[in-house]
Amino acid sequence: MAGKAKKDKNMKKDVEPNKILKSQGIKLPDRKVEPVLTLEPEIKRTNLKDKKLKYLILVFLILLLVLGIGYGGYRLIKFSIFNFQFSKQLSNDQLKKEQNTEEIIEELGKLVELPKNDVPTVLTVTDLKPLRNQPFFAEAEIGDKVLIFSQSRKAVLYRPSEKKVVSIAPLK
Repeated sequence: MAGKAKKDKNMKKDVEPNKILKSQGIKLPDRKVEPVLTLEPEIKRTNLKDKKLKYLILVFLILLLVLGIGYGGYRLIKFSIFNFQFSKQLSNDQLKKEQNTEEIIEELGKLVELPKNDVPTVLTVTDLKPLRNQPFFAEAEIGDKVLIFSQSRKAVLYRPSEKKVVSIAPLK
């Protein structure tokens, strides 16, 4: 125990820093100095807020990406369906035109002898103004068909409504 008593005597009591400074002649303000607080808990909270913000931004960007891909897929499918329907309609229209052309050639073949090795180009009269000054179209009406046989160098103006040949002329 004697050793402990020596230690207690040698140990100085806790001295406040203000008393030490005053003993050295340094003047301090009369107010008491408060200990400096550490900001670690606030930094941790800020880090949590930053992590939550980063997480929300990441979730938002992923959601935006998924929505963009979904919308792009939707538009692609709609375009593909439209394109398929349009091409189907176009092929149906083309098929109808070919059938109509064959019918006209067949009807015209009953009235006039047509060139056998020549496939005609069939046109429909839709506007008479530019055609009035040409003698071949003098009696033409809207809806008349013009069959042009390029190899035989003939043109035939045919009226399907009356099933009659209006005019035949050689091509120049």
